[in-house]
Amino acid sequence: MRAPHVIVGLALVIGTHAASAQPDVAGGAQLHYELEGFHDIEQHDAMSVPSVRNIVLASARLHGYIGSKTIGFHMGLDLGAGGTIDGGGFAYDVSLFPVGVAFRFAETSFLTFGAGVGASGATGVMDDAATLPLEARFEIGRGIRVLGRARATFLAAADNRQD
Repeated sequence: MRAPHVIVGLALVIGTHAASAQPDVAGGAQLHYELEGFHDIEQHDAMSVPSVRNIVLASARLHGYIGSKTIGFHMGLDLGAGGTIDGGGFAYDVSLFPVGVAFRFAETSFLTFGAGVGASGATGVMDDAATLPLEARFEIGRGIRVLGRARATFLAAADNRQD
């Protein structure tokens, strides 16, 4: 429980230092908490018994950007941990987004694109996999905000996760 607080503190210190060193520098950060549930039914052929996989993850997503008033450098970190309901095992999904670009507009709105590397898996039901995610995020509005995130992930080194 202490790790997200440490990450937030570091992000605020870095952002404050950079902003005070150069007035032309603009930036921002988001920290979102999510609770995700996945339900998958897999049947190998018509005669086999289908296997059911239920996975629940609690995730924290810290993304930020720094640059000029219109374009900047984007980075992010996604940490998700949870379990499998059926098998009682551990499940995880982590990603680091070291490369990205951010576009700022309309005073408080932005659009970011990031490329990353990560890992995911669940004991007993899902092979561990190396992941290569591409992600787009946006935030529009001032008082009431509209947030969005789209993500596509390529899985590598996972024999039973070809779909």
